Amino acid sequence: LPFRKTTTTMTKMKIPFVLTNKLLLLLSLVLPPIVSSMSLPYATCDDCFCVPENGDPCPVGRMPETNFTELLPLLESINHTNPFKLDKDCNVHEDSACATDPPQELRGQDGAVCAYRYVYDDSVEGTCPISYSHESVVSKEAAEAEGLVVTHYGACGVCSSAQDLSVYLAISDLSSAGINCGLKYLAEGLDAAIACYQEIGFSLPCATLWTFDLANTQKLCLQPCLKKNSENIPNNGDPPMCALDDCLQCNEDTSGEVFAGVGGRTRRNSGLLSMIARPCSQLLEVDHPDPCLLTSQPSVSPTSQPSASPPSSGSRISKNLSLIGMMIFTFFSLGK
Repeated sequence: LPFRKTTTTMTKMKIPFVLTNKLLLLLSLVLPPIVSSMSLPYATCDDCFCVPENGDPCPVGRMPETNFTELLPLLESINHTNPFKLDKDCNVHEDSACATDPPQELRGQDGAVCAYRYVYDDSVEGTCPISYSHESVVSKEAAEAEGLVVTHYGACGVCSSAQDLSVYLAISDLSSAGINCGLKYLAEGLDAAIACYQEIGFSLPCATLWTFDLANTQKLCLQPCLKKNSENIPNNGDPPMCALDDCLQCNEDTSGEVFAGVGGRTRRNSGLLSMIARPCSQLLEVDHPDPCLLTSQPSVSPTSQPSASPPSSGSRISKNLSLIGMMIFTFFSLGK
């Protein structure tokens, strides 16, 4: 149900101290919440699922899938055999020498993709995979020739895991879902914010990257993001341009390249829609098939026993977002 915009009358008071950034952020929570009129689980630009460019019409026949309910349990639980690690004490936005462990391959190479190599129990026909590994491959064609499943364009990164994909598939508006993590960061620090993103469902390295992004946006985009909340500014402007608002554009300019490079996965390069309308040329076509139904499965003998039955699709997604969390303060956790 939509939230009703309310007006709060505040008595005049003297504040005998300087307002720090943190205090400004916390005070902003008493401002009227942004009210969304969107009835769809994704943003549109003049009824198009993306922003047409150069006078082109809305693309026909390439509307991305939006219902992945049956796929979520497997993605949330399947064993990832080669996950990345990201040092929480080395902020990738502040130090270009910070790197993943192991180092990323093919980062920045045109045409590269991140793909999954699923492992099945060859002794049982038609089973779901018991594990998978990620691989950065020079092209989509090369990945498919090896029987791999492309999960996004660009090299693999700390948010390329199936677990992280499940969060992107399940939550179309991570700005709202992560608002509590912003509060955790302000009140309790880095570790609490990382734990909060993990409760949403992200893997530890991806949760760490989201927290780095949050801190960087708070540092560099404070004013336009405060204005966004106080003036109820939508994510996109009017058609036909549907330009990003100043807060989102600031995040894109100051954090976007590093986030995408280290994270690997974004909604756009994964072919997924969100509550931010993006240019059609940036929304790449990627299928996310159910690996239990693949007709051509890589012939790899398992080295471990199948994992336990997958949990329900919502088990990793926090259902306990507070009312404050609904008061969207975009820069806490922008919809990548």
